[in-house]
Amino acid sequence: MAKIQTLNLNYTAQNNNNVSENILEDVNFTINKGEFIVLLGESGCGKSTLLNTLSGLQKPTSGQVLIDGENLKGPDSSISLIFQKSTLLPWLSVKENIAFGCKIRKDFENLDDRVAQYIEMIGLHNHRNSYPHELSVGMAKRVDIARALVGGPDILLLDEPFAPLDLYTRRKLQDELIYIWQESGMTCVFVTHNIESAIVLGQRIIIMSNNPGKIDSILDVPLEYPRRHSHQLFDKLKRKLLKKFGMAFHL
Repeated sequence: MAKIQTLNLNYTAQNNNNVSENILEDVNFTINKGEFIVLLGESGCGKSTLLNTLSGLQKPTSGQVLIDGENLKGPDSSISLIFQKSTLLPWLSVKENIAFGCKIRKDFENLDDRVAQYIEMIGLHNHRNSYPHELSVGMAKRVDIARALVGGPDILLLDEPFAPLDLYTRRKLQDELIYIWQESGMTCVFVTHNIESAIVLGQRIIIMSNNPGKIDSILDVPLEYPRRHSHQLFDKLKRKLLKKFGMAFHL
């Protein structure tokens, strides 16, 4: 578990006309140890840029990201990031893909046992020797999750990982993710533009506005897990968020 803080975070980039553009501006928030937080906003509001900054892959133009009070200066083995598109290496099998990051970091202690544990957890025991081209999109996403978890991270960052999935698979993996989070005690930050996913997953929803990306507001979700769409409060929160973003916002 780890505490995340952003202090006056700003990120500026060059647009297609070679003009500086503020992507993130004065982003300030605190995520407590073991929390599950959702970053919710429309496409282009800087959610992925913010997540990459929290992972250490991108440095802010100004401001700080603090992990347990220490300034994050680059990628850290205690932080795992899952992207929207699968990043499995096509020449490696399922078990080899899951072990790959640990081998790069020379984290070999009980590695075979840990890989086997996560293969069982994601339900791919019969596919442990399969290659990515032999997997469905949902199965590949399970391998992405196992690879992110096998190193025992304190923080798990997820960049719309379930967006390419059908509704049934997405809801199933959301439930499984909540179970893994509750069992591990990790701090999780999940990026999405999907209102229902935000309510299903987040203890709090950090709502971002556009041009530049800022923290608009933070919404508490006082629902017990597992959360069901038929719950009266679920519907109330959904309507509140739809009203905030407008009916054109993605469901």
